[in-house]
Amino acid sequence: MEGTGSPSTFVDQQTLQINVPEFISEVKDNENNSDNESITSAGSEDSVMEPFADYKPKIEQLLRDIGLSHLISIQEVQHGDNFQNCVYALTSPTKSDEQYILRVPVSPDMEEEDDHDGKLAIADQFVDLLAQIESVEFPVAGNFAASCLMPDSTNDFDATATPHVSTFDEGDEDYVLDPQTILDRAGTDLKALLKSQINGWIVKERKHTEKYQDGESLTLPYFERMLAILDAVESEGAFNSSTPIVLYHWDLEPRNIMVKFDNGWKIVGIIDWDDVVAVPRSLARKAPDWIWDFDSEGFTGYLNTDHHPRMDLSEESLALKAYFDAKAKEVLGEAYLEDAYGTGTWLRRIWTFAKGGIYSTWYWDLVKLLVEDWEKREKAIAMCEPILAAEPSKIMVDLPSKKLLLSMIVDSFRYLERKLGMQL
Repeated sequence: MEGTGSPSTFVDQQTLQINVPEFISEVKDNENNSDNESITSAGSEDSVMEPFADYKPKIEQLLRDIGLSHLISIQEVQHGDNFQNCVYALTSPTKSDEQYILRVPVSPDMEEEDDHDGKLAIADQFVDLLAQIESVEFPVAGNFAASCLMPDSTNDFDATATPHVSTFDEGDEDYVLDPQTILDRAGTDLKALLKSQINGWIVKERKHTEKYQDGESLTLPYFERMLAILDAVESEGAFNSSTPIVLYHWDLEPRNIMVKFDNGWKIVGIIDWDDVVAVPRSLARKAPDWIWDFDSEGFTGYLNTDHHPRMDLSEESLALKAYFDAKAKEVLGEAYLEDAYGTGTWLRRIWTFAKGGIYSTWYWDLVKLLVEDWEKREKAIAMCEPILAAEPSKIMVDLPSKKLLLSMIVDSFRYLERKLGMQL
């Protein structure tokens, strides 16, 4: 439960590149729990973020509700209405190495219709932030690994040291340990990385099917289709140029971006770094659609523009998107647009399953959508072949623009299907 301004039940252990359990527990609503009648949504229309001394008992109640009542040391790191996220440090009085960070989202008072300039400023800052993150490059792709959970007085920590990167290990264990797999998963060859990840799942699934003799695999056809899609985009030049391996914060959404108002909205920090990875740059360039299509009441991030692009944008949203695209092209280079909206969208969609497999109902829906959209794309190519084959003098778009045109046609298919309520 991560309601606006209410103490979040998502608790991250503050360790270096290490995941810890997420303690998720529903805090009873006011009408169901008379003991919590005083808990309101700070930052909402009918309340203002109270002083930390008055807010602290609510945090203590939350800790009791989720079984962490022993963390009685609660320190204010960042608190108040001017922050998008309030942050508190939690420490056990008996175990000094047991430390947590509690994040409480707070909606800033940014009126949709009145703060167009503020959104432009955030777009400028976010592009600069992307440039900083992309400037951090690595020799290989993979997950970050730490040598210890938490530095202490007996273990000096060098913040300037290059972190250790372990190659991705998804799929069949024997396949993952094969020397060729290790080489392919280094990431210097993007197609080899993607194929290796997919093949790891294929080998694992085939072994499982043979061992248990439980009929035909449901996932194998989808993984095999992904390999065919990679071959198709390769024929269009998707892998002609090398791409650097960069730092990737996969969840750069408003919930993880701290802002404050100081003569305008300013980005002051980024949180939730525990699952960052090193990947080829095109896999890290998901377009930040929340800048121009943000729904403060909705659920952003997972329904991202790669899997669920929106066509029915308002004039203001289209203007914000055009502004961001121009800024990104200026700062990050023209290749950013191709990575964000062109072939890169297919590569990132495939990466979703190459990295995480196909297990949950959520992923089943997404992988089916991937295949459906690819079939629409093939129809669009057939429809547009005369245009794409035209002489340059007869059509005033270059090759990258043609690829974006195909993506726009696929998106248009989706939009018409939604509007007409039928499959085209």
